Amino acid sequence: MKRYIISLCALTVSPLLMASIASASQDSQSDFSIALETGMERDSQLTVEEIDQYEAASDMATHLQFEAEGDWQATSRLALKGGYHYTSKSYQDNEDFDLDIGRVFGDVSYDFSVLTVGANQHKIDAKLAGDGFLDMTRTGFYAGKLFANSFYLRAELLDIDKRFDNLSDRDASGDSVATDGYFFFNQGLSFFSLGIEQEEETAQVEHFSYDATNYRATFAHEFNWLDKRNRLKLNGRYSSRDYLGIYPEIEESRADTKNSISLTWDLFFTDHFSMITRLEQTDADSNLSSADYDATQLSLIYRLDI
Repeated sequence: MKRYIISLCALTVSPLLMASIASASQDSQSDFSIALETGMERDSQLTVEEIDQYEAASDMATHLQFEAEGDWQATSRLALKGGYHYTSKSYQDNEDFDLDIGRVFGDVSYDFSVLTVGANQHKIDAKLAGDGFLDMTRTGFYAGKLFANSFYLRAELLDIDKRFDNLSDRDASGDSVATDGYFFFNQGLSFFSLGIEQEEETAQVEHFSYDATNYRATFAHEFNWLDKRNRLKLNGRYSSRDYLGIYPEIEESRADTKNSISLTWDLFFTDHFSMITRLEQTDADSNLSSADYDATQLSLIYRLDI
């Protein structure tokens, strides 16, 4: 993901969590988990998209991540979830692109049999090059329905508030509506999904405001090979973003399109220790020259689930 930052804005429900719905127990229970990741990532293009910071240079980065999550199935219908994630990406030669993200979140859902409804909130604090960068609050309201233990349909309304430490012109509020469908097979361990999202963001300065349409598709398949559990995931995304007002650098309204495709291979050495290999290619087209580029990212990450 050469545009590493703001996977902040892509904090939707994990498809792997969706897969667990098909086999989840209805008994009251609780669970707590911790996960650690470490590895290296090679980026061919350095990018901080939220502030249009680009550099046509390749660099190697150290990846570190910590996750702590708790789940409580309070009743057969009421579920609570919360946690904290911290991610750090530090480049060898380009410290201006070093990014640290802390995220605390909570989620509550209730199963009405006909429909499961819920709400969540994410508080995100991002630091760039060691300095304060961005505070974001993301609030979501969603509804989902599982059909015949093989198809899950989910819709979500999102409200997002962004506050930049040193760039108040880019402070913004946004709304979006997203719909995703998941088709499960292989006893719920593999799936295919399609999604669409309509997004609107209003910034303090008009030419940073935009309307966007985002499409996404994922295919994931889990299998055994060489007596080890493996998972392959192919993910594609396409977005079209139209900015409002006249962008000063180009003296016209800015327009961006972006498509990316990634292939991820998870190799589970044990139930708790795995290796994640990921290759991603992104093609970004824009009438703003600095935002018009092609990029490749290769990642090798080791993960420990406790």
